[in-house]
Amino acid sequence: MDDHSVGVTLDLINARVKASFHLEADIHSFANNRLTVVVGEDLTYSYDFQVVFEDVFTVSLNSSFRIETLLPWLSIIPVPACIEVNVRFGVETGNTLFQLHNEDNLFFFVAAGSISYVPTGGKLWPYH
Repeated sequence: MDDHSVGVTLDLINARVKASFHLEADIHSFANNRLTVVVGEDLTYSYDFQVVFEDVFTVSLNSSFRIETLLPWLSIIPVPACIEVNVRFGVETGNTLFQLHNEDNLFFFVAAGSISYVPTGGKLWPYH
């Protein structure tokens, strides 16, 4: 995934987050190097949209957290911080380091080959 496509995807996701007053995020699934995070105002029964990371190399985040909607939620970790994370966790070349900002200011990140935004919501198990 090229840098321009990543930037456009992050802009779409962050605009959706900023348009909300309160959001929660949960890891919905993580299998075959694909991480799906669902996001919504109340994740008891349904979610509003999904963020999907493909070719995931490393994940460091809680299974459930609240998003600070006044700030951009997702960003690419800049140099030199990304070099420090790459060395510490042995992240291989070709991955992008995404930081997931949250209300508790914990350092969450995903190292993955690509990211996509699924703007439609859905029901959460066991309610569907």
